[in-house]
Amino acid sequence: MRVRVAIVTAALAVATVVPAASAAAVSQPAGAQQHCVVDVVGEADDGELIMGTERCFETFTEATSYASGGKVLLPADMGPSEFASSSVAAVSSYTIGIHYTARYGTGSSLTVAGSSCTGGWWNPPAWMATQMSSSFNGCPWLKHYTGTNGTGSYASTYGVGTTDNLSSTVEDNVWSVKYLS
Repeated sequence: MRVRVAIVTAALAVATVVPAASAAAVSQPAGAQQHCVVDVVGEADDGELIMGTERCFETFTEATSYASGGKVLLPADMGPSEFASSSVAAVSSYTIGIHYTARYGTGSSLTVAGSSCTGGWWNPPAWMATQMSSSFNGCPWLKHYTGTNGTGSYASTYGVGTTDNLSSTVEDNVWSVKYLS
């Protein structure tokens, strides 16, 4: 199976990059937000999405600019919730999902940059899996699972360009996400 992958450049003169750490080691200081991006670089035969290195930024604006390869430049003070409710939310050409640590598209975020909604799945890092409360749909349908590798109970969110809160059955317990058309 071939996967179309968005090419992301790192030409950000104003971005402050937080050093990347292993998925298990990334944690947030109390009260601080981080906005990270991970690129889909391929897909394994079993459907698992192969991800590049997670890159984290101090602001959602910097993360969005990085994920779009500099094509989307948001106002410096725009946060995730304003983004999700604005016209720039139609970014599915480079984003298959944005996951948030709080409801209504707020809190820290993790953007999954790619362009394939063919049902591939991904296991988010522990810092996000134990805090995921809402998701922006870059694909028409996201399935949020309580187990790794697309297993366990799940809750779905629907609609390209929408941000939905997760149901209580999966909120703060999302160990894999499947991206579907």
